Amino acid sequence: MILNLLLFCLIFSMKAQEESWEQNLLNKMTLQEKIAQLFVIRVNYNSSPDEFNYIKKLVSEIGVGGIIPLKRGTVEIHKKILKELHSCSKYPLIVMQDAEWGMQMRLKDLAPFAMAGEMIRIDEEDRYEKIYEWSRAIAKECKELGVHMNLAPVVDVNNNPKNPVIGIRSFSDDPYEVTKCAYYFIKGHHDENVLTCIKHFPGHGDTTVDSHIALPIIVHDIDHLNKVELVPFKELIKAADAVMTAHIYLPKLEQENNVPASLSYAITTELLQNQLECKSLIITDALDMGAITMGCGPDEAAEKAFLAGADILLCCEDVIGGIKKIEELIKNNRVNEQELDRRVMKILTIKKERKLTN
Repeated sequence: MILNLLLFCLIFSMKAQEESWEQNLLNKMTLQEKIAQLFVIRVNYNSSPDEFNYIKKLVSEIGVGGIIPLKRGTVEIHKKILKELHSCSKYPLIVMQDAEWGMQMRLKDLAPFAMAGEMIRIDEEDRYEKIYEWSRAIAKECKELGVHMNLAPVVDVNNNPKNPVIGIRSFSDDPYEVTKCAYYFIKGHHDENVLTCIKHFPGHGDTTVDSHIALPIIVHDIDHLNKVELVPFKELIKAADAVMTAHIYLPKLEQENNVPASLSYAITTELLQNQLECKSLIITDALDMGAITMGCGPDEAAEKAFLAGADILLCCEDVIGGIKKIEELIKNNRVNEQELDRRVMKILTIKKERKLTN
């Protein structure tokens, strides 16, 4: 009898050890907490006390998956915010940032690095080594300031000189040059253990409209996209940790009128995940941008992005409402809870790999 009991305890202990950190954490979460992991929320450096207390509630009680500090701040304020939110977080937070040319994009007391379009001017003989060194320096700055994922590099092909939002943020108007430069950017970040995100899928280069303000329309068909815009994504999709979907409407790919790629099942799931076999995290561009808010409310945007196939819902203006919408989808059997678990496991696995287990 005692021998059998000891054997049972041993088997039970071995099974418990076999379960990964991420599986153990997932098993402890309620449905609402699992959905909350999908949300990476905006934290403004100049938030009022009431606004910041609400952010703390989303972190400590609701259990959102991550934060992205925005607007313009200082290093001191940045560190204070991160320290306070990490200390009260219910689950490990992933910290993301737009740091395409360094943290000076958000922190005014730092010096800026060169932008991608400036790096391409380096002679080809030294260009890729210099891009690698430049990337490592940016990644070191991110790491020192507690940023786990840089939402970079931009791999849009800069093939429209009237583009108001990409321009010098892109490496080149040549898709193969963009690919090569972005590869060394990713390598530099990875060598500093900082995660990367290629953006903006399926390509935001050929537009004259800023998606922060309105919805750009790109009329190219899949043949053109395969020859130009999709080239960097196809080549880098296995190297990068995440892919960001764009708020651009492509009527040749999406049949429903004025549905941006970030809310399109045809583009986010069928093209990106099924055809291109993307296994990386899929992150929406910020859901509080004009291209989204002009067409639907914030909770509806979160719901549509989830249905489209996104893993991370970035900067949703109504997190509580968005969680309720997705919860209704699962309770009404429109989406299987196993599908939610699959996406949450992708997020938790990234956190474990980045050693965010505390």
